[in-house]
Amino acid sequence: MYALSIGTNEQQAILECEGTADKKTLINAWYVNEPYQYLIAASNGHTTVSGMDIELMNAIAAKIVINIEYNQDSWYQVRYSKRQCRHDSRSYLYY
Repeated sequence: MYALSIGTNEQQAILECEGTADKKTLINAWYVNEPYQYLIAASNGHTTVSGMDIELMNAIAAKIVINIEYNQDSWYQVRYSKRQCRHDSRSYLYY
């Protein structure tokens, strides 16, 4: 688990995951739920994931200097993958 600690005069990233200190890319499971997370289609046919949750995740990742790979799935599959530990993180998952 990564945690971002922001104090009055300090900012620091805390790594609390055994065996993942050298991991440079986290796999994030997500599902479409506008305006929090959704796909944007570009004119060249490529799509990118965006939204409030995604922008927050990207800001945190930039702060702790790590990459995020986004894997889209259904809400049910994201929930199931949480139980199976198939992803490092999930966006906007509650039930």
